[in-house]
Amino acid sequence: MKTIVITGASGFVGKALCKKNLSEGNRVVAIVRKKDSLNEFIDSPNLLVIEASLENYKSLENDALFSADVFYHIAWDGTWGSAFSDYEKQLKNAIYACDAYQLASRHRVSRFILVSTINAYEIHHYLHNPTKNPRIACIYGTAKIAAQLICKTLAQQSDCKFVLATLPSIFGPGDYSGMVQNILISNFLDNISPKLVEGEFKYDWVYIDDVVDMLMLLSLEDLKSDSYYLGNSEPGTFKDVVTQVRDVLNPSVELQFGSFPDVNAIDYNLIDTNRVYKEFGYLIQSDFERSIRETAKWLQKKK
Repeated sequence: MKTIVITGASGFVGKALCKKNLSEGNRVVAIVRKKDSLNEFIDSPNLLVIEASLENYKSLENDALFSADVFYHIAWDGTWGSAFSDYEKQLKNAIYACDAYQLASRHRVSRFILVSTINAYEIHHYLHNPTKNPRIACIYGTAKIAAQLICKTLAQQSDCKFVLATLPSIFGPGDYSGMVQNILISNFLDNISPKLVEGEFKYDWVYIDDVVDMLMLLSLEDLKSDSYYLGNSEPGTFKDVVTQVRDVLNPSVELQFGSFPDVNAIDYNLIDTNRVYKEFGYLIQSDFERSIRETAKWLQKKK
């Protein structure tokens, strides 16, 4: 039995990871703002819930954290919509991520996994192309980059190993956000023809079950790297993905590609998308069509 710490355990990814670990018999220490957000697991003898907000991490002390095997930091305040532009909130998130690393370090946790986003790789483009104008979402991505670099630096002075897990666009039941995945699926269900960018850039949708499986792999004892992309080995383009989702749900809907210019500047050349396969032999397991239908069914029930 491993002891797994998960911040943000009541969110989309955190809750799915919590459920998976409990199902495999691991002991889970979940750090959440409100204990009742995990009431669905209340009968699990292997779950300990610590109620703490992000600003409490710096002073938090709890014996349950000592010598845990893995600490997943997923909690992040503002991951979509207008929160992208709130620079104070996003900069505080970077500080809280560093507080989370120090929390893990002083409790002698073996490994700290910072769960980040593919949006962070967009920042590299603007750093090396100063004449280009960054999108507002770059405030969010910049905070993720800051958290990554500072935590990695702190790890040089600690026995707590730092690992970065970069997530692509994730979809599936349980996601209550207003991310583009949910918006597009809802558009197709409602017979709405969305206005879209040209869509020639690389883009990746991954079902929540696969993301959790790959996060679980990062809890294995020996890792060969400190950075992993948890997505498809060969991502398609935005146009490919959106067309495929449309064809599954409502082939009659017109896709208005080119209504807006492409502004996405994520450089996939900076990412080893094949590392999870090379190290663990893992390929995406979920059937894309079935996963899209399951997500659409859940979204319809949620209305």
